[in-house]
Amino acid sequence: MRVVLKFTLPVESSNAKITDGSLGKTMESILTKLKPETAYFTPLESKRAGMIRTRTNVSPVIIPKFSQNDSKKANNLPSKGRS
Repeated sequence: MRVVLKFTLPVESSNAKITDGSLGKTMESILTKLKPETAYFTPLESKRAGMIRTRTNVSPVIIPKFSQNDSKKANNLPSKGRS
């Protein structure tokens, strides 16, 4: 089954990670593991964003649960220097 993973990154924290080199390494690791068919990176809603299309063997039944739970957790993570 093909899936499209959409993600956003806050500008301030992603700029810091670009500067220290960790964002590139993280993205390389993710893309190596997912082996995407396509990957697009663009600004979205005043944030850095991207969409990755890949194949998965994950059951379609758990995908909505996974995306709802993890996206809420990821969006609420505190970033360095912010309260």
